Amino acid sequence: MADDGGSQRCEENPRTSAERSVLSAFSCTLLEFDENKGLTRRVREDGAKLPKCRKKATDFVFLRILGEGAYSTVYLARELQGGQMQAIKVIQKDFVIRHQKLEATIREKHVLASLSYECGGHPFLTHLYCTFHDAERMYFVTDVAHHGELLTVLNRQGSFTVPVSQFYAAEIVAALEFVHKNGVVHRDVKPENVLIRRDGHIMLTDFGSAQIYDESLSCEHTRRATFVGTAQYVSPEMLRGDEVGPPCDFWALGATVFQMISGQPPFRAINDFHLMNKIQKLDFTFPADFPETPKDFVSKLLVLSPANRLGTGDLDSLKSHKFFEGIDWDSIVSMKPPDILPSVSTTLEAAEQMTDNLPEPGLTEEALNRLMSLSLMDMSISKQISLDNEILDSAVDIPNDMVELPKVDKKALAVRQRKLEQQRKDNPYHLFVQDNLIIRSGFIDKKKGLFSRRRMFLLTEGPHLFYVDPNSMELKGEVPWSPCMRTEAKNFRTFFVHTSLGVVQSN
Repeated sequence: MADDGGSQRCEENPRTSAERSVLSAFSCTLLEFDENKGLTRRVREDGAKLPKCRKKATDFVFLRILGEGAYSTVYLARELQGGQMQAIKVIQKDFVIRHQKLEATIREKHVLASLSYECGGHPFLTHLYCTFHDAERMYFVTDVAHHGELLTVLNRQGSFTVPVSQFYAAEIVAALEFVHKNGVVHRDVKPENVLIRRDGHIMLTDFGSAQIYDESLSCEHTRRATFVGTAQYVSPEMLRGDEVGPPCDFWALGATVFQMISGQPPFRAINDFHLMNKIQKLDFTFPADFPETPKDFVSKLLVLSPANRLGTGDLDSLKSHKFFEGIDWDSIVSMKPPDILPSVSTTLEAAEQMTDNLPEPGLTEEALNRLMSLSLMDMSISKQISLDNEILDSAVDIPNDMVELPKVDKKALAVRQRKLEQQRKDNPYHLFVQDNLIIRSGFIDKKKGLFSRRRMFLLTEGPHLFYVDPNSMELKGEVPWSPCMRTEAKNFRTFFVHTSLGVVQSN
């Protein structure tokens, strides 16, 4: 079953309620979706249609996991016909139905289709090549961002210099200018949604929270909003449920520039409730060493009233701010990116260069197990390198003539220490992880017998994998990590962790 991007509908009988729901929305044009679902104010004259796509999962070899979102996984894939490398976002249908994310998924498809084809596309936006779906999943075929998220680069550096921050901020502004000009508000601008291509330029992505607004109305009279986006970057008007427009993206731009220069978002709290209170009270402070020009720029963006925010109704006022002094907006696409990016991952390069003995095409159970194992291997190698550096740095009592120590990345260790101090202060789960830095955390339903119990899983350096009861705030155990540990994916929702002591099943 393939979505051709137009109004063609599948002739097969849907096998599940999830399939029926997806078919009713995923196969329609933007025009049909506007009228039937009411997701947007503006009805375009022509539905934005993707090129006809009759592809299926088995037309691609899935090589690596590039990233994971709340309800999707992005893979590096090679198309069998032609050999092109693509990033494919894969979404489980029953998951988006169960968690009421179908509307956001379909919205993202239509907004990306509109921006990519009806509006002509832009160098700083992700490009949607085609979409298709089968009985279980939806697939979005897009560009590959070889350097990953801006957030990852920022975390590696700790913070950016003003020129580096200026470069990335200017490209984000250029992307937003195109998006807003074509009647779209992103509503979830943040470093995590800014990807970096192989050439060092950005690619604004993740339009699942986007909204098409009526350009004929002023920004004060656009559509009322429910809370979407990420709490640390969400605008006050979004939290109040007021009408939103392009100014909410300018607020997020200000928060992003603050984070690029200081290394931390402007609003931080122990939980989302306190965080939202801080945002609504504009309760934040600049570090003492925050440069004056960026400080003035951020101060004019982090303004409670969207009507008074820099750039509202006059983007030129934002682009002409002293912070962007030296930026040639007419030739921004050809600007030289800053020289701060590491080499493209060797594992990514190896996957791209693989031509012989390709794995099986599609996303079979065997393919999912292979991809998950590769992902864990990459994570283990990366974290072991960091751990080895830390151990070597502490081994000051070993005479230099006895062992030749590798060069230690002092800056990376300083970044780690700062993150650990922040974690001790702000993360309520820190007391369960033996003072290790938390690498990743999230709620998982851990099955024991016939019942599943919600647990907060905490993957830390070491590596360690702790799990905590989030209601009683009690440490329930640790998954034993050993060379014989392996994972087995049953499907996109259920997986097993095989350890030396038994099997952990999670949903």
